[in-house]
Amino acid sequence: MTLRYTPPDQFPALCAEDVAQPGPGGTWTDIPGKTRQMLRYAPEFIVDPPNSGMFAGIGPAVYRSPPVFATALNDARLVGYRTVISGESFCDDEILLGGDGPRDAFLDKLADANPFPNEETGLRRVGGDRFTLEVGQRTERHFPGSTVVLCSHEPSNYGSLLFRVLPKLVTLGQLGLTHLPMIAWAWPAPYQRLLQLCGVMPGQLIQHDLSSVTHLDRAIMPSLRNPNAFLDRESHALMQTLADQFEPEQLGRRIYVSRLKHGKVSGSTRIMLNEDKLVERLAALNFEVIEPERLSVEEQIATFASADMVVGPSGSAMFNTIFCRPGTKIVDIESEPHWIYAHAGLFASCQLRYGLFVGRADPADERPVHRQWTVDVEPLMDCLSSFIHA
Repeated sequence: MTLRYTPPDQFPALCAEDVAQPGPGGTWTDIPGKTRQMLRYAPEFIVDPPNSGMFAGIGPAVYRSPPVFATALNDARLVGYRTVISGESFCDDEILLGGDGPRDAFLDKLADANPFPNEETGLRRVGGDRFTLEVGQRTERHFPGSTVVLCSHEPSNYGSLLFRVLPKLVTLGQLGLTHLPMIAWAWPAPYQRLLQLCGVMPGQLIQHDLSSVTHLDRAIMPSLRNPNAFLDRESHALMQTLADQFEPEQLGRRIYVSRLKHGKVSGSTRIMLNEDKLVERLAALNFEVIEPERLSVEEQIATFASADMVVGPSGSAMFNTIFCRPGTKIVDIESEPHWIYAHAGLFASCQLRYGLFVGRADPADERPVHRQWTVDVEPLMDCLSSFIHA
């Protein structure tokens, strides 16, 4: 069978009360036709010891996101990270904006033979927006009734869980569907705990198995509320509600989020080569060094909620700043330009005071992304001392 990509906004319109009911498939939209616009304020400073000019042009920006929606499709198959097939159509969790260009770029990624851009769907392009599905050795399973597809891109990434997946629960609350079974990639215990804290009980959770084709009588796909990692007000309120559940033992803490041991264990190539030297110097400014992967979910939330200043190299652990109180000072140490749009948007949307410090990429590392790097320790210490008193 040949499958055609169909953006969710091209399915028939549904009323909110019809999303979970047996009946025709379609898409419910919160405010049809309205593009949401949100202002990102500029960082308070950019310190660039390598004189890279990497972030010289960063300033205020308007982030645009599609309206919130949810798609319901009958006799559906979930494949890969987030793709749902129904009949001869397939779609994902995001309406693509900006005309044919972004849509074509998305389809070009799906046509890639590499599993990551292809999102492990098994889709193979036969021309234009038409694909076929290669099931291969994947097993097949079936879940009856209405099931929420609480899935999105980069399913194993912790930051993705925070800004992509958890906010979908806000949409389910709007629709009164938080009682339904939900498929989510939540194999690690901390992921399960975060979902539980947001109201997804263990009996509701179906683990998303990327090695299976999952058949659903009716698949309900809440949209990606924050495609640019800029949290809308409702998503930020959810994170603050989580933070309020765990009153910190003390306030005013200064924390440094270390990736040193995580990098060694995970095999990441994006390693700060002289992080040990930085950690030694941070004690002079009364910073605590934390390794989030060694803390429980509750401890992570409480730690970030208790901080007056958070410093760390960019990475998924810094997405925990969504649990910080508004006004918390953030120093984001960036060694590459690729994700700053998302990172800066996240900090601004959470009403944080943030600044950027630029690391020095290793010139001998020829990888296009995730290169190893160093930080200029003394200029960073001067930067932190000034920001503490700002």
